[in-house]
Amino acid sequence: MIETVRKVFGIIRVVTKVTWVVWMLVLLVLLLVIVSKGIFGFEDRNTPVEAIVSEINKVDGDYSVVVSYQYQDEYYSDCILEMDYLPDDMKVGENYTLYVAPDKPYKPLFNYPSWLEFLIFFIPWLLLVLCIIFKAYPRERKEKIELPYGLKNGNPKLKEKGEPIKARVIDYGKSTEETDGVVRVQYYVIVDYIDSKRVLHKAGTGYIGFNPTQYIKDKNKEIIVYINPKRPSKCYIDVEEMYEYLQLNRAYTYDTSN
Repeated sequence: MIETVRKVFGIIRVVTKVTWVVWMLVLLVLLLVIVSKGIFGFEDRNTPVEAIVSEINKVDGDYSVVVSYQYQDEYYSDCILEMDYLPDDMKVGENYTLYVAPDKPYKPLFNYPSWLEFLIFFIPWLLLVLCIIFKAYPRERKEKIELPYGLKNGNPKLKEKGEPIKARVIDYGKSTEETDGVVRVQYYVIVDYIDSKRVLHKAGTGYIGFNPTQYIKDKNKEIIVYINPKRPSKCYIDVEEMYEYLQLNRAYTYDTSN
């Protein structure tokens, strides 16, 4: 029964992750379409006017430009245009093409160049899409390679205050690395368990300095872990008990390399 529940939860997790990625990509595409229409439809919605620039003031990195122009037989004098970017060809005493909206002819608008629009709007969206893709798919490959060594053990205080629960050992082994000619061997144990709400969790010891193989075999790959009842994802695997058991039975291998 427990094995069936684990398999069902595994399938649900994969489907949920793929569905989430698909919906996020669809949402981003829709946002890109909306934003692009809003940006590049600027000239269709607004009317160009030849405005004369009478003042350019720079305040805290932004620009306040005073302009005057004529629109539909009305003359608008000393209108303020707030800008965070000043074109090289905008100069005091000269004309510059601005835009006005039909419903707000008193408020001049500046149309940023298309290349700047691309930088401002499209590159961040593109980076966001790439981050989502790389987070979702390469992560699967990364977990298979690094996950056994990346799961750090929880708080030892859970051994006294936590709730003991039976967990299944799903992976264990060793990692060998060489630094400055010295070979260092480290071991790890990975388990999963189901809490009272039938939620599947995964936990690990991180690196430990002794070989836990005999302990795991003697326990038939089922060991007791201690979880936080209020936050069942928080778990502590009693590596001290493992070591004491192996030492008592003279079945341990301790890593003495430094």
